[in-house]
This record gives sequence, structure tokens and C-alpha cells, in this order.
Amino acid sequence: MGRKILIVDDDSDFNQLLTDIFSQANYDVDSCEEPERAVKHFMDGEYDLVVTDQKMPGMSGEELVRTFKQAKPDVPIIMVSGYLDNDTIRSLIREGVGGVFLKPLNVFSLLKRTATLIEEREAGLRRESGSEDEEEEENFHHNLPFRFETFPAKDRKSRDFAQRLYKLRDFKNNLVMVTPRGTDLEAITADFSGFDSEVKDLYVLLDRSRINREAMMKLIIESTQKGWERLTFIIAAAETVTREQYSLIMRIGRKKDPFDGIQAPMRFIFCVSRDLDLLYDERVVDDAVYMFMGTTEIAVPTLRDIADDIGELALRYLDAEAKAHNLSKAPKLEMSARTYLREQPWAGNAGELHRFIRMAIYMDKPKLSMEDLERVEQKLASAVGGARSLHQGLQLYRDEYVKAVAIFLEDKDAAADCLGVEKPLVERIVK
Repeated sequence: MGRKILIVDDDSDFNQLLTDIFSQANYDVDSCEEPERAVKHFMDGEYDLVVTDQKMPGMSGEELVRTFKQAKPDVPIIMVSGYLDNDTIRSLIREGVGGVFLKPLNVFSLLKRTATLIEEREAGLRRESGSEDEEEEENFHHNLPFRFETFPAKDRKSRDFAQRLYKLRDFKNNLVMVTPRGTDLEAITADFSGFDSEVKDLYVLLDRSRINREAMMKLIIESTQKGWERLTFIIAAAETVTREQYSLIMRIGRKKDPFDGIQAPMRFIFCVSRDLDLLYDERVVDDAVYMFMGTTEIAVPTLRDIADDIGELALRYLDAEAKAHNLSKAPKLEMSARTYLREQPWAGNAGELHRFIRMAIYMDKPKLSMEDLERVEQKLASAVGGARSLHQGLQLYRDEYVKAVAIFLEDKDAAADCLGVEKPLVERIVK
């Protein structure tokens, strides 16, 4: 017998759509349009998961969740609704909802979350019966045929990224990598370094402060003397590099004087925050640099793209912070805490999540609940004027200042000249 799902939605058309989706995914499905009838089905039957709407006549989805969880707390529940505010989402997670989806529906994400919740429930039941160790369940590791640690690669999109990154390891000239703010470039550099390759590669992560003629020449000479057969420079925040620095980079790549005596191949990975064509259209990148960067581009997924990785990534950060603080054991995450982390926007990606976990470690608890994480969020918000990170807080203040200057001068060009910044930045902020 297959795994069984109960669907509760008073909209008959959407109820039928959900029924078809899960039936085609080989689940056994019971569906109800009346919440009261759904309660009887739930109490009398055995279900592996429930999918419910929020706004229904007679009983809300939140009330239904509370009833179900009181009767059978181990059965996971997913909420699908047209609109839910943040307070309602938090309340639902607190009641035990394992996933929240807003219409229009992402079918793949819904099915992926369904499978994950059912697997987690079954693993929990095995632990209770003594047939599985809790530590083994919580420490997920992918089965990719190569080392990859940037993401846990539990989500399909992070696995796809890992596989494409591995295939690109022997790219010939230059590579553009779209790295949204908060991307863990150090982890990506380490993964590149760990890939097996045709030659002995050295990967060096550079920010703008390290790109000058003397430093680059010294780095190249020392690396080649140590036997590295190919040098790859990963340029962080490449759109902030000056024209003079790009001139130097192009001389290195093309082995022009004074780099014409270097025998080892040299190539670059340019990390930009947005698609290169957009930066070119906005004239952030000029013609020569655009042509030099090449046409091979890969985008690093954001945490929102790989929601199923967030809980595992948080556990990694907890382990790392526990070691940094000489704790005997890292805290674990309750299911509500994992769901809470999964539902957050994480605009600052891995960097923001890591800062959040760094604060959470000070809770000094063996297991963190959703309420613990909410207190962490409140502390971070009060510390930086409503933002979740110092960078985000400073960016908020900057944007407000730029808007004020543009309004006062009544001219974007004049505002850019006054502030000493590029006009596209002012236009983007004011827009």
C-alpha cells in the first residue's frame, strides 16, 4: 500500500487539482471539502501527511491543524493558501505545520517537501523503535561522486549547481559566476580546489584590495615556484573593480608585459552580484571588460532556491560555531526550528544564515526551538535598526540617504555627482 495523504480544501477545483497532483505522484489520496468531515476521516484513518487550506467555512486551517496535532502529533501537515501574513505563518509553524505554500503553486517544491516530511516522520518513528540512531539521521550527506561542501546538496537545485560547477573545473579561459550577496565564496573556492583536474590547480580568492601589480606579480611568481601548473584567480565583487585594475587583470590573462614571462596558464572567475548582461547594459562593465570576461556563466543558487538545504546548512554552522566556542556538543534543531528557518527569506543568503546561527549559539541550549530562534531574530533586529545583518542595516541607511539627496536636489544626475557614486546606483535605489 502506498503512502496516504489527506487533502482538505473547500475550493472544489483546487481540491481536485491537488488530488490529481498527488495521485500522479503515486500517493493514495483522500480529499474533503468540509473541515468537519476531514476531522472524522483523520481520526478514523491512517495518514502519512495532510495538506490543508487556511480559509474555510466552519473551521480555519489553523484550527484544523491544532485539532490534528493534538490527536496525532507525528503526522506532518502542509498549508497551501492564497495569502498568509508573517504572523499567521509563524503561528502555523508553532502549531506544527511543516511547510507553507502560497498560490500560485510550485508543484515540484510541494512534492519535494511532501517527500521530505514523510521521510523525516518515518525516520522519527524508526528512532522511537530503536532501529535508527538520531545522530545519523541529522547528519545528511550527499552521494555526489566528488567532494562538494558549499551546500549540503539535499535540494535538486543545489545538486544541479554542484554538478555543473564540477563539469566547469577545467574551463579554458574565464568564467563569470553570478554570486548574490552573502554567497560563501570561500566554500566555493575550497570546492574548486578539491575537484580532481587535468592539471595541478591553485585557486586564489581575491577582493579589490589585493589587485595591484606588485602583489599579483609576487603571488604569481611564488605560486609557480611552488609547482602549481595553473593559476585561477577568483575575483570577489567584480563589478566594484576599477578600470585600472581590470587593465592589470587583462594584462595578466593575456600575458602582456610584465607578465609575458609567466609559463603557467592563468585564468579568472569573475563573481558578480547580477547577470553580466544587466551590468553591461547599465554600463557598470565596459566593452573591453565584457569581452574579456567571456560567455561562460554559472549562477549560484540563493537559499530561497534551495530551501531543503537550509536546515542542514544551519546544522553545519552550529557544529562550526560549537567548535569555535569549545563546546562539547553542538545544539540540535527542533522540527519547528527547522521549518522556521526554511520559511525565512534569507536575503543575505549563506552569510546571513551563518550570522544568525552565530547569535543562536549563545542561547546555550542543547536543542533550539522556534521560540529560541524568534528571540535571536528580535535581538538582531533591535541591534541594526530592523535589519537582520549589519550589512543589511547599513544598506538600509545608505538607500534612505540617497533617496533624500535625490529628492532634495530633484535630479538623479546631480545626486550622483553630489554623493560621488555611479548614476545607475542612484537610479536603482530611487526606483
